[in-house]
Amino acid sequence: MYILSKINLQKYNVYPSFRPGQEKAITQMLKSWESGNKIINLNAPTAAGKTLDLYIFGKILEKEYFVSNILFTSPQVSLIQEGNLFDLPKIVGKHNYKCLGIPGYTAEDCPFGSREPGFARCSECPYRIAKAAFKKANFRATTFARYQVDPSLYLDTKVLEVDESTNLPNALLDSATIKLNIAIKKTNLAERKELLKKELSKLDIKDYLNEYSQVLQKKLKEVTINCKDVRKDIIGANRKLTARETKMLSKVRKEYSYYRNNLDSCNQALRYLSLEVPYVLTTDNEEVFNVSTRRKELTVSPYFKLLDCKVPFADLVAKLDCVVLASGTPTTELLTNKAISVDVMHPIPIDRRTIYYDPVGAMTKDGRFRFAKPMAKKISQLHDMFSEKTIVHCGNYQIANLINEHLCRLQPNVLVQFPGERNEVLKHWMRLDNAIFLSVAFEQGLNLEGPEYPMNIVAKVPFPNLGDDWIQARNKYDNYMWYSKTVAIQVQQACGRTTRTPKDNSMTYILDGSFGPLLARNKNLFQKWFLDALVIC
Repeated sequence: MYILSKINLQKYNVYPSFRPGQEKAITQMLKSWESGNKIINLNAPTAAGKTLDLYIFGKILEKEYFVSNILFTSPQVSLIQEGNLFDLPKIVGKHNYKCLGIPGYTAEDCPFGSREPGFARCSECPYRIAKAAFKKANFRATTFARYQVDPSLYLDTKVLEVDESTNLPNALLDSATIKLNIAIKKTNLAERKELLKKELSKLDIKDYLNEYSQVLQKKLKEVTINCKDVRKDIIGANRKLTARETKMLSKVRKEYSYYRNNLDSCNQALRYLSLEVPYVLTTDNEEVFNVSTRRKELTVSPYFKLLDCKVPFADLVAKLDCVVLASGTPTTELLTNKAISVDVMHPIPIDRRTIYYDPVGAMTKDGRFRFAKPMAKKISQLHDMFSEKTIVHCGNYQIANLINEHLCRLQPNVLVQFPGERNEVLKHWMRLDNAIFLSVAFEQGLNLEGPEYPMNIVAKVPFPNLGDDWIQARNKYDNYMWYSKTVAIQVQQACGRTTRTPKDNSMTYILDGSFGPLLARNKNLFQKWFLDALVIC
């Protein structure tokens, strides 16, 4: 096993040289592997090259240690499809592959599925081709969401790499969430909430889920029989399908997937109940009251959701020989206390990624109206320092609109994001010169690489909604640890949007006065690369 000293790391590097800290990080990961450590936390900030670290680590395991069934995952489809994963066979969700047989359809919509014989066009299906190459490979890549929803494809996985693992706790909790159906009287919204809480207080969740499981099993059996009958009648004919037949086949396939997935979730929820994992039944989400049925009754949909993701994570790890969690803002402590940490230095000098805390005022529920005008003035002044593209993280749509009311009088090119316009307004802003983008929920997953993005502004620290049932219960459960950690991560993620490579040079300004008290109470939750670059004005 102890062959690390014989390995030439550069042999597996697709670039001429390593970035600062990369060789050390890969070596430490391999030492952890040789020592039998099951969970490795790769703490690597933006621009440190953590994706390449994971790639090289996996390649060395495959070629030098003869490990099979290594899986690289990421939350982003774009990273899997377009990222630097080099020679790895990749597969993403079926909806990302066009159906060659039916114009306008994807592999997800295709009525034949991926196993139906007798159709020549299916042998040329892009999804089937990708899947076949994927299954043959020892080292491969997919999204973490697909890893969760299609476990049969990954049962043989021995080593799991999770890139951008910051949101892994939320992903695990979401996978264990199940929607309930409760009937209450139709009244005004306030009374509905009270009625629902009353009904939920009387509910035996274990009995409910057992009954629901039986219903789902019955429905799944019916749908399975129907699916077989429909496919036999239509596909067996081996002819061009009518529009009606195509829709019918797609419908039965989707029905089967719906009941299959819900049954799996229901059985999983029952298992967590048996293990006494803490949970809450959420009632405050607006979606709860979106489903109406009878004249005098309303069928509402509260959610059963866990408060702790340690058990789902333990379930995940139990199937593996090793899992590597890579992030610049790790959340590993929310998952386990058994991880070995590998820390990577920030490759960008501090003077090219400086973070200034220059408070204008606290953008609280009341303060936002008072400070919107001076906030707009400050944003305008900062933007004029470079007259390039400036992104402003507004936290929510109300604050974006309040700032816009004043900022549009000071600057000619201001784009404000509205609900449902996420990608469209982003692309429009990126095409403009000398423009300001008042954004919402772009703290993560946005790569603004290059000299045209010199200014990054946090106008509102994104605090989770304290009125949410789940958040209230979670805060009682761990004394605001998750809450504070989440806010700290969001701020740090926002500060990294414009420092993506060692060639970047940008400034970040935090203008929300709420950040100061957060930092004073929770300095330990912020990464060293962030604190080193922070300047308090």
